[in-house]
Amino acid sequence: MAIDFAEYQICVDVFLTTKSYVDIASISVIPKTTGGQLYYYFPFSAISDTAKLYNDLRWNITRSQGLEAVMRVRCSQGLQVREYSGNYCKRVPLDVDLPAIDCDKTIMVTLKHDDKLQDGSECSFQRPVNLFFLRHLNFFLFIHWENEESLFPPPVPLSSERISDNGIYLLENGEDCLIDVGNSADPGVMHQLLGISSIEEVPAQFVLQQHDNPLSKKLNDIINEIRRQSLRLCKKGDSSGMLFFSNMVEDKTSIGLSYVEFLVHIHRHIQSKMA
Repeated sequence: MAIDFAEYQICVDVFLTTKSYVDIASISVIPKTTGGQLYYYFPFSAISDTAKLYNDLRWNITRSQGLEAVMRVRCSQGLQVREYSGNYCKRVPLDVDLPAIDCDKTIMVTLKHDDKLQDGSECSFQRPVNLFFLRHLNFFLFIHWENEESLFPPPVPLSSERISDNGIYLLENGEDCLIDVGNSADPGVMHQLLGISSIEEVPAQFVLQQHDNPLSKKLNDIINEIRRQSLRLCKKGDSSGMLFFSNMVEDKTSIGLSYVEFLVHIHRHIQSKMA
């Protein structure tokens, strides 16, 4: 069926909302072969996941797309394409057939060299598919400006050392949108943002609401810009809290250095090389 769809230049996107087991490996063959996308919501909650499903569907329909595209990567002498990886159909070994291609799709190209490459020599590549052009988006329409200064809070390094117990943090990692509320966070601020006065009042299925105050409006404006991800409110001590801190990639681990320690380590090696 997937090959038939691709032959007729039909792109298939699949939305799976389930609370039980689904054979994703078999179902995903259709979107993978037709250049589509698989959206998987598990365990799906009609309360907390409806906004994500709506926004995923809205963006899927309204985003810029090119249809019936063919892509080929050409390399300079001494290099060639070994394989392509991604959601596409391959009818000719050197070409990637894409019934549809959009701004969220990625095709990975694995290269190999079939000749000796000289030190200092240059390589060049050509990717002859150009369906739409990137443009500078006005990302800051949702930020309130006053006296030429943005009220958008500054980013925080991804280190648990920077996470204060009296703070409220918003983290977006490309898949999920997470809000971490410290145990000593200001109850007044919590009430303005989340409609609760204590982290213990958070229901099992939390849905962010906009309340009648400026702080809540600014938070919702930001969230709406990244609403295609699911929003979760994290609590320290349970699995949601562990999910939040698993994104602290600058932390020291049992098998590796922290980000700062790594920079110091590299700096010492550079100094020893130059000595």
